Amino acid sequence: MKIGILLTTGTVLFLAASGCVGVKHERAPQSWPKPISAYDVKQFDGVFSNRSVDPKTGQPGDRSAQLFDFLTGRGHSLGMLGSEVEIHSASDGSLLHVRLLDEQELEIASADLQRGTDFELLRGFLILHGPFSGTRAASTSLGTGIGHQSSQLYVSSTSDLLGLQSDSGVGLLFYFVPFVGDSKDCMLWPKILSK
Repeated sequence: MKIGILLTTGTVLFLAASGCVGVKHERAPQSWPKPISAYDVKQFDGVFSNRSVDPKTGQPGDRSAQLFDFLTGRGHSLGMLGSEVEIHSASDGSLLHVRLLDEQELEIASADLQRGTDFELLRGFLILHGPFSGTRAASTSLGTGIGHQSSQLYVSSTSDLLGLQSDSGVGLLFYFVPFVGDSKDCMLWPKILSK
């Protein structure tokens, strides 16, 4: 009986002391255009690919990040049908009207993003305030933790859009194994020049 208790206690202490660490930082490929400082919301206007460029192939990928979801913080079942995203800002910069279009340029979904509520233009880029942005705490049957997510949108030197999404968190897996996670993902949505 004492040996069983000692083994269980030893296992718990070993797992608690070892913990888990996950770090994933994806850098933008050298071939991608560089971000420039935006001074006006109108610099984000245009029609862009809904799919981010795959860093390996240089082409928008079927499984890559969707611009509409990145901007709005919404996932939807029609997202796979969206091929283009049109962004149009109000003349005073207080609103971004975002439309998801299919291959025939028909609207699938749309959203109005309000300055101050959904986005801010700060330090030359858009900070997006989606439903998962900011600091949040969670507790499930797998454990408990606190995390922080931020999404930033940049204009590039070629008028394409660059995205940066950062996620970090700490917590207890199974309520006793400590974990730390940190990830950064880069995205590129090409501007469709014929629009």
